[in-house]
Amino acid sequence: MNISFEEKISALYLCADILDYPTKDYFNKVNNLKKYVGFEVGSLDLEEVESEYISTFSIYASKKKCVPFASWWLDRKMSGALFVKIGDFYKSCGYVLDTDIVSKRLDHVSMIIVFIAILLEDKKYNEAREFNKFLSWLDEFSESLGKASKIKYFKFAVDIVIEIINSLKEDNCEYECKYNS
Repeated sequence: MNISFEEKISALYLCADILDYPTKDYFNKVNNLKKYVGFEVGSLDLEEVESEYISTFSIYASKKKCVPFASWWLDRKMSGALFVKIGDFYKSCGYVLDTDIVSKRLDHVSMIIVFIAILLEDKKYNEAREFNKFLSWLDEFSESLGKASKIKYFKFAVDIVIEIINSLKEDNCEYECKYNS
């Protein structure tokens, strides 16, 4: 993926939106992501995406192994010790989730991706690198999405996140040296 550091941050935000519950501007976000990384959008309507989202991430999430929560993957239970550790990590970086505004769990895949983007945007590179320990499940999640969902946007978004995170690890000096000054 040959895009700038700033474009990687924008792509992370778009991937987070694609992995969140679809809204009326969903396809705008898919098309905006396409600008950064080429892929076929296909022709779906919002109702199809909503139905598939609910089926994949809610109704059959455990059965399909598509649960969008880090604690389920890493702790094998919801709201366990890892859930608390993620919340503590957010706080240690100076961020508190306003539950009056955001109804999503802090370990939801879209929240985690947004948090990585925020850390990078705020030039908190060491924290972003440390937060990667909570992302080790994304490869398995992507594989499950590939098998479980007929809509490939979800898997595609996770794959892009994985690629961006890996590129930041590889370009360690670039974002540590160039952007830490």
